[in-house]
Amino acid sequence: MREVIQALPVWDADLGRQTLLAPGTVLAMCRIRRQWKSEDGIEEYAMEFETGGHRYACPLFRFQPRTQAIDLSFGSQLAAVR
Repeated sequence: MREVIQALPVWDADLGRQTLLAPGTVLAMCRIRRQWKSEDGIEEYAMEFETGGHRYACPLFRFQPRTQAIDLSFGSQLAAVR
């Protein structure tokens, strides 16, 4: 799981349109897909993910700096302290 930390422009695959995900949005089912190879041989990658019951996609280069991994172990660590 990941969390949006900076506004993230994405393609809503369910609605067929561009939209913007706000910081704090939690993303699930994140996966990388190779999209195509450009004429100069550069491979393009996209991230596909889900949130709020919708499927989204955006370029990997846009996704990486605008999201961060969620530390799911924090809750376990907190419970151990109590």
